[in-house]
Amino acid sequence: MPQTGLEFVGQKILCDVELNVLTAEIMHMNLTNITVQEVNGTYNSTLKEMGFLYPVNISVWNSSLTKNYTVALRNPVTFQYVNGKIKKVFANKTDPEWVVNIKKGIMNMLTLQMENEDVFTKKEEGIAGACETVYHVREMRNKDNIKTFNITKVSNLNNCTDAPRLFTKTMDLKECKECDQEMTEPLKAIATFEINGTGIERNKLFIESVKSYSSYVMSPKLDYDKGSYAVFQSQNLTLCEVRSKEIRLEEDLMERGSIKMIFPEMVDDMDRWNMTLKKVEFFVNMLSNQSFTNFTLDTPSHFIHLVRSLRECNITQLRQVWNWTEKTMYKRDWIVKALPYVNKTDMTLLVKEMFFNRTINITRHGEDLLLGLGNTQKPTIKMIQDIKDTCELLKEPIVDVTRENVTTTLRTRRACWLSFGDMIYRFKKNERFVPSTIARSLTDCRKSWENSKLSTAKITKVTHKMLLELREDVVKMHCIEAMGNAGLPDHTELLKETILDDTRPIDHRVAAATALRRIAKEIPRKVMTILLPILRNPTEDPELRIVCWRTTLECNPTPAMMTLITKDVNKWTNPEVRTFVLTHLKNLAKSQNPWEKDLAKAARYAILFVRPFNITSKVSQNRRVEFFTEDKMAGVKCELDTIFGKQNIIPRRVSAKCDLRHRQYWDLFEMNIHTDSLNDVLDRVFGTSGSWPKRKSIFDMLNEKRFTETVDYTKDELSKLKLKVSPYSKLTKRHASAQFKMFGTDMWYNQLDDTFFEELMDVGKLSTKMIDAEIELMKPQRVNTTKAIMSEVNQQFATIVGLPLAYNMTNSAIIRTQINTTFAATPSLQDSKHVDLVAKVNVTPEIMFISMQSFGCHTPVNKLVSESNNTINFTLPLTTKVVVDYQTKKYSLEFDHLKRDRVDVLTIKHNVSLIHEKTMCGKHQVFKKNITVINGTQTGTPVNNTMCFQAYEDCALLCMNYTTFKKTYRTGPVWNALRAPSKIEVFAKKGTFNPDKIIFEYQPLNLDDWERVKEMEAKIRFAVEKPSERPTFVERSSTARLVLTKQAATGRTLISATMLRTDMSNWRAVITGEQNPEGDVELECEWGKENQRNILVNNTQVMVSREYYMKFISDRWILPNTTVHNMTILWEEVPQWLSTVGRTYLKYMPMVKYWFVKTATPWEVTLEPKKNWIENSYQMCMKTKTNDTVDFFIVMQDQELKVTDIPLPVNTTFLKKPLPTIVRSWLKPNITLIPKPTVCNITSKGLFTTFDAVRFNYTMPGTCPHVVARDCSTDERFTVLLQNVTLREEYDTVKTGLKSIVYVLKTKVELETKLESDLTTKKLEIKVNGQKVLENWKYIPKPEIEIEDTNTTIKRNATHITLLSGQGLTVIMSADELLVNVTHRHWNTTCGLCGNNDGEKTSEFRTPWSKQPTHVTNATKFGLSWLVQGDDCLDQGCNLKKYVSLPINLITDEPILIGTKKAACFSVEPVFYCPKECEPIPRVDVFPGSRYEAEKIAVEVGFSCLRTSDPLVQYNKMEDMVYNTKTVDIVKEIEVPHKCHCQNTCLTESKTKW
Repeated sequence: MPQTGLEFVGQKILCDVELNVLTAEIMHMNLTNITVQEVNGTYNSTLKEMGFLYPVNISVWNSSLTKNYTVALRNPVTFQYVNGKIKKVFANKTDPEWVVNIKKGIMNMLTLQMENEDVFTKKEEGIAGACETVYHVREMRNKDNIKTFNITKVSNLNNCTDAPRLFTKTMDLKECKECDQEMTEPLKAIATFEINGTGIERNKLFIESVKSYSSYVMSPKLDYDKGSYAVFQSQNLTLCEVRSKEIRLEEDLMERGSIKMIFPEMVDDMDRWNMTLKKVEFFVNMLSNQSFTNFTLDTPSHFIHLVRSLRECNITQLRQVWNWTEKTMYKRDWIVKALPYVNKTDMTLLVKEMFFNRTINITRHGEDLLLGLGNTQKPTIKMIQDIKDTCELLKEPIVDVTRENVTTTLRTRRACWLSFGDMIYRFKKNERFVPSTIARSLTDCRKSWENSKLSTAKITKVTHKMLLELREDVVKMHCIEAMGNAGLPDHTELLKETILDDTRPIDHRVAAATALRRIAKEIPRKVMTILLPILRNPTEDPELRIVCWRTTLECNPTPAMMTLITKDVNKWTNPEVRTFVLTHLKNLAKSQNPWEKDLAKAARYAILFVRPFNITSKVSQNRRVEFFTEDKMAGVKCELDTIFGKQNIIPRRVSAKCDLRHRQYWDLFEMNIHTDSLNDVLDRVFGTSGSWPKRKSIFDMLNEKRFTETVDYTKDELSKLKLKVSPYSKLTKRHASAQFKMFGTDMWYNQLDDTFFEELMDVGKLSTKMIDAEIELMKPQRVNTTKAIMSEVNQQFATIVGLPLAYNMTNSAIIRTQINTTFAATPSLQDSKHVDLVAKVNVTPEIMFISMQSFGCHTPVNKLVSESNNTINFTLPLTTKVVVDYQTKKYSLEFDHLKRDRVDVLTIKHNVSLIHEKTMCGKHQVFKKNITVINGTQTGTPVNNTMCFQAYEDCALLCMNYTTFKKTYRTGPVWNALRAPSKIEVFAKKGTFNPDKIIFEYQPLNLDDWERVKEMEAKIRFAVEKPSERPTFVERSSTARLVLTKQAATGRTLISATMLRTDMSNWRAVITGEQNPEGDVELECEWGKENQRNILVNNTQVMVSREYYMKFISDRWILPNTTVHNMTILWEEVPQWLSTVGRTYLKYMPMVKYWFVKTATPWEVTLEPKKNWIENSYQMCMKTKTNDTVDFFIVMQDQELKVTDIPLPVNTTFLKKPLPTIVRSWLKPNITLIPKPTVCNITSKGLFTTFDAVRFNYTMPGTCPHVVARDCSTDERFTVLLQNVTLREEYDTVKTGLKSIVYVLKTKVELETKLESDLTTKKLEIKVNGQKVLENWKYIPKPEIEIEDTNTTIKRNATHITLLSGQGLTVIMSADELLVNVTHRHWNTTCGLCGNNDGEKTSEFRTPWSKQPTHVTNATKFGLSWLVQGDDCLDQGCNLKKYVSLPINLITDEPILIGTKKAACFSVEPVFYCPKECEPIPRVDVFPGSRYEAEKIAVEVGFSCLRTSDPLVQYNKMEDMVYNTKTVDIVKEIEVPHKCHCQNTCLTESKTKW
């Protein structure tokens, strides 16, 4: 068995077999004189080499097993035996299946299919299925001249059809049907039969003896040399005598199938029920005792046994366990973690009762329990119905309707519906159908929340708004995700509707596209017809298009279809989507594993048609690391997707996923992080208009005076404006979310919604009140999270002796994170003169993992297994304390030193053992021995290897100990899993010098002359907390001081640094050097004890005074096409550790290059032998290659490492700067310099240039205002309006100007052109909230005005006014021109005449005339769509009215006929025209004081008509109503008037205000 292959454990059954021939085809079999023996020992290696396959050690008789087997096998069986085949088997009704299988194993020896050839092959049906069997027949004659036959047949048990096999699991495994035949089984099985008989002919034999031998070798590690489990079986059936006997047939016989083995239901012994509750109690107590202490190596094993004990419980016992843990919350925690893995109907019934009776703490346990139910692998209809009822119980909000409580309920509800969807998916996978009532449940999941009653709750306006937002956003998202988990084609139309509706939040659309992944495999064509239009539409959101691409690949497109899709890539102007598709295609084309064989082939075809282009690190990419072995047909694949939006600082979405693949594949883990809103936060806080660049330190931000609530001057005006022009909104609200899955099931999820970000920051400032923040921070913050995961895979194989051969793999992981934080400020955060900040953080992450594998024969009477057990324990306690002194600018960081003599950080333990478990009278006896000791003889020699690292001679040590057993039989690596026990330990232990804490301190000195001389000091101290308790302790410290002196005359910077140690008075480190004006740096370093001598460095004599010496040189060369940064390090003698690093490069670089570089990066890596031309030196060189890539070189003593084509996030022109300048620029807090702002330009002559550089001409009617630019996201932070103003009208002169109204948050700013007193010169007048603030800038010395409430500044000069807003908006206006500038924050969020700012010219000319953005091709129609009508017909600014359906009788008097009947016609689109109570003013009269005629504004409009006897009645009836018919019957040109002439009576004649 494992390790040396010489240890074994087993059993032998001896009995008499009575075969009675009843008829020509019916035989009767009975077993008598049964004896069972145990065998246990070690092979003799000499005998094994001679060919003895089975143990020859003495077998021991076992009375209990003999008794159990005698009782079990006492009933006879009858079988139909025709022409050497076993047709049917009849056995007693009460006989369990495993007993019948043992008897079938004896019958299997009688199976014989003879032919005329001596050697032949055929499919022979036996106990293991129809297996390929090779016969070899030898005919001879004995001394009596009777013909004898010696028959040898060999059955390949790996090549059987219809082979009985049982496979169960508690995790979602995905099969690879296409590669099943190519895969090699991890189980290698073969059987040999030797049959001797006499007879006249081959088909008439008298069998005298049968011997069978079989071997089953399981190699779960995919390599026999790394160890295997092995089971050997032998049977010997010998004819003893032939006699007649009278028998009586059993009356209770029933047919039990054919000879093929039937796997029994492993029913637990009822006598064990009494022990079940005690076992549960024992394991719960063991686990709960570790709630406040570190985990042990047995913790995961205890969790596995707790789950198995709970599986033995019925519903009554489960209720008892639940009630028993009610008062002890930590015990209940472990029950909640274990219940989801019970996988029984009783478990889901208990869960339903918990929520119905409110016996569960929803906040503490609800989400974890319901998320775990997604692991149920064989759900029943009853289980699904119970979970459905549980989900519907969560529809009613709690009485105390707070955001926290409602969010908790929603998180629990989400967990329930997701698990409900997972259970539906697995039920359908097992049963191939889903009841319609279950399928409809998911379509109604949102209604169950919306129909909830709130009568018992006290709802405020804020809370009511919150609930409405949650219903619209969060609840819908839960339902979409649940549909995706279910994977039912019934939901395709609902998901399609969500994907195609671009008025929905983008998160919903992305979730709906993701939800189609499971459905895509069933209806690929329909899914592709939904997704391809989105993927190929350049105006759609990049994240949505990328998700559509990933889902499209689930449809397994053909090479032709893949090529058709990817040919569009060359046309896409959006780099985010283009780069992702290209990198994903490249990675997919390189895939060699059979799971992606078809997709890889299609990708290799498609990538030929894609033009390559440069890829930088700030675009969307797919990165993949893959390892796959063809001979073992197994591998691992990990992918990382980063999705950027346009000009994002950080990715808006990051997804990581790892799969383990062998026959099936496991989704090991998946992580999704959405950070889109963090881009907004970073920009507002750290950007050019944010609050950070204006502060000198963090204290300036903390002590900043918070702005108070101000009057909202613009609320009513903006509300009216929104009613008149209702812009579409494309983006969802700000949010961030994180999700973690293991084995395809949600383990953790958290989301920060829009309200969180509103409370966090506003206009670039942290908006939390400092008093409230200080109170909250002073409260101890504790987080103690424990997650337990368990997965099982069980496989059972048929054997020729009828005993089921079982392979079981059980994995369990327990992850715990403990965080305790405290914060204090002295005297207060509000004190601006002196503040000490103290923050203490205690973090202890713990990870425990166990993997148990067993292989052997299982019966209810006994089990014979070989088992391997692997455990991993990782614990890293970390306690830190941060102290900041505001007055002295001193910062310190404290770490606790070792509190115990030894602290274990990492323990990896592997053990292999043989187990014989026997059942006697309801009790179990387990005999378990470590394989290193068999029958008292040690078969291996333990070997310990320990290494330790120590920074100082007497300080703490970091050690690693590796224990294994020296091989006595096989050769090979000692770490092979099934070859020997092993143990690895990483731990820290105290030295002779034991401080209580380690303190790092930093303080700048000489602050008064900081610009000329920068002096700073850093110190590390080893101290005790209470010196009075340890008077003999001597504190140690190391102090480093750095001085940078800038010489103004030469431009040089002198560098000087020293370091001293108190424990070694003669030890010193000294660094001296300088930086020249060109940025080149040269440093000399000496350290160690005093040792004056002359040394030779680069052929130059140098005088040194310390033990060690090093020189550092950094310079750069600017060449015509490239810039080179070169760094050289020279030693007196290259240190030994660095030489070791060089050799390590040479040894492991090929593996790193293959595993990581080639698969996950576009880099090229080479390692070549090369002699360094400078002795005892290492050189590093960075060279620009393109605008986005660099090459990197490391020249060691005898080799050169080259890494080429490394992409950078910025343009490489920055490398022309010296290295110190580059470092300083990276340290600046301004992170928004890279994105380029977009500008919209409008002139007074009607020339418009949008954000996306689309030009068009449009004449604005009269003085009607238009929406030029507006924040059309849910923030609605600004609106910019523009209109014409008439300044002067004379016979030969008409002077006009521009007027702009800018709304920023709660502030209204008006910029209007006026005339000076000379009636010729134009000037600009500025009003803020209706009050003039700047009228004549020539005589006002104040250069600018700040509006604190909105972080807005107004500046002026001689020609124009500039409005700078912290909302990412800049407006520059002169008398005849307006420029609107927005930052990258508003990419694809604006609307109006300046466009949507998405970088796509094809997406301009969008109108707000419907819920979805509508495209028009006519510039005049586009301009008119953003016109803002006045309040009524007497509005002096604009009295045009927007008719949603304009009656044609307002523009013409001619009658309209359909055939011979009159008709009434209405426009099919909105039209601006004079109210019916008013008359249009002719263009010649627009400027009545001049001879100029206003420009004509005309559009062609379609009208739809309907027959009517009286058109006038129909027009009056349809007034102000929308005529929905869109059929265009006639087209009319309409001239839009500049002004309308209205009488004062028009208000009374009009029905309502507009």
